Amino acid sequence: MDLQVLGYDAPQIMLIHDNQLNADVIDDLLALFEKRQYRFVSLDTAENNPAYRIPETFITAYGPMWGYRWARELHVKVNGSLEQEPPAWVVDSTK
Repeated sequence: MDLQVLGYDAPQIMLIHDNQLNADVIDDLLALFEKRQYRFVSLDTAENNPAYRIPETFITAYGPMWGYRWARELHVKVNGSLEQEPPAWVVDSTK
């Protein structure tokens, strides 16, 4: 969605709560992201991306979904059929 609306992938912020479950799996989780070639940036870098300065005036029935809010504010028509399906490794991990 970011590519359709912004022309690039905006940095995302992942919140991980401080608890034993997350402590037990954090190494595996980070290894998975590295294997998939995710790039890590600081919170400050992510928050300073221009995408996050777009006014927040649109909330969908499903909550404050960034891509749809950005599209509405920037008057970009989004073609939902272009949204990617989750990769097989994501689907497989839920089985």
